[in-house]
Amino acid sequence: MLVQLILSSAFFACTSEPVTPKAYVMNNLSEGIGGPKALAQKNDIILENEYLRAAIIGKRVSMGPHTDGGGLVDADIQRRHPKYANGYGNDQLAEIFSTINMNVPFIDESNGEVEILSDGSDGTAVVCTVGDAKPFISLLDALWPILGWKDANGVIFDIRTDYILESGSPVIKIRSTALFGENNGCQEDITNATVITNAPDPSDETSPSLIQIALEEGVAFGDFYLQGGSLNVFTPGI
Repeated sequence: MLVQLILSSAFFACTSEPVTPKAYVMNNLSEGIGGPKALAQKNDIILENEYLRAAIIGKRVSMGPHTDGGGLVDADIQRRHPKYANGYGNDQLAEIFSTINMNVPFIDESNGEVEILSDGSDGTAVVCTVGDAKPFISLLDALWPILGWKDANGVIFDIRTDYILESGSPVIKIRSTALFGENNGCQEDITNATVITNAPDPSDETSPSLIQIALEEGVAFGDFYLQGGSLNVFTPGI
């Protein structure tokens, strides 16, 4: 069974003409985003089009808020001035990474996957990450067996995240999928996955809470959005 959630994160800029999106592995820091909070390193992956540039951590330990790889760690608008070239951008982001039931994907040098599924030559660039689900807070590890989210063999699903960037789009689409049982990771066919549409609504007193959704659906999706201390909060109600 596959279950997924689709989210979008927007990074806006001005542009004069559409260009083909790209996904490629960084060979050196000059190909990265750059900026005060930039954390991408050689062998991480860059996503870019005419609007934006972003970096996704490869199969290594993260130096950001997440301890593992696969997170979106740098982002900036597409800057045309030469002074921003060669890795001298203005990244202010800390990190964004997927979570399901307060679990996060376990990705490092020996575990998980980080792959370019499409380099953008067909009009869409896609980077896929997959890792075994593990508690973001280690104390929660004892709670998961009680709720049926973990058995004697360990966690019962993997967390897959696809970062999707299209030509002419000012947003990166972040699609999270829970892969239950044996699966092919980034090569798994997820076209027929069940899409969960329930979401908490703070303005509706009858709206189910996140924990209620998790107990009813079996999974609750989201993203840890950690913008760092240099950006203002722009969540609903603030």
